[in-house]
Amino acid sequence: SFSCTNRDNTVADPKTITDQILEDKQFGILRAAMTYAEAGDALKAANITFFAPNDAAFQNSGLTEAAIRSLPKEQVKNMLLYHVLYSPVSLSTIPTGVYTVQTASQGVAYLNNAGAGTVYINNAKVTQPDVKAANGVIHIIDHVLTPSSGSLLATIQSNSTLTFLAAALKRISTV
Repeated sequence: SFSCTNRDNTVADPKTITDQILEDKQFGILRAAMTYAEAGDALKAANITFFAPNDAAFQNSGLTEAAIRSLPKEQVKNMLLYHVLYSPVSLSTIPTGVYTVQTASQGVAYLNNAGAGTVYINNAKVTQPDVKAANGVIHIIDHVLTPSSGSLLATIQSNSTLTFLAAALKRISTV
């Protein structure tokens, strides 16, 4: 038999990235960091991409809520803004290869589409891509992003798997 129930079948307005972080239980540490750094408004900006570390990502990176609260607020805000791009990027639109992107913190990150749906930003793997939000898109990642310090050459030199590239770049820069 058919029964009439009084349900509201209208779709609610899509939530902003900030709203989703505040409401989704996998973002407890991120929510605490965002609140502590007063970065919620920055994540309400229009047309952004947010690489959102979930609680497992913070744990993978050795960061606890207490560790985050021990840092200066401005440093935490810059760390969060390093996860933001000022344009909405769907992972399906990224061609295979490695690309540099400028983050909202004025840092540089490396986007790597390894093919077969596997995308990394720096060392963090996107585990849940293309979560739609009213003001952009969220990609959930498995590590917290940390800006590289120093030059690209210094970053390459510090990576033991890139020794030949480092040697070649060093040779070119001394010529």
